[in-house]
Amino acid sequence: MKIRELLATPENWTQGVYARNSGQWPCSVRDIDACCWCLHGAAVYCYQKIAERLFILEKIGAEVKNISAYNDAPDRTHAEILALVEKLDV
Repeated sequence: MKIRELLATPENWTQGVYARNSGQWPCSVRDIDACCWCLHGAAVYCYQKIAERLFILEKIGAEVKNISAYNDAPDRTHAEILALVEKLDV
């Protein structure tokens, strides 16, 4: 699964933590109850092989410099996150 598939809807995206469960509490990105992820958390979830994950994180980081700061910017929108992952084909 690619990040753009995981974050396809605004309900699947979050800010401030790597992942949240249906109660909106922070949880592990691979928690069975996880239902929304930040950009970095989505990369960890989607790319489980370490080498592949590092490549993807570097690819995103080359575009936005600081993935968490980009994702968590107060005015950041889901549409901007989706546009980025579609542009990078991740």
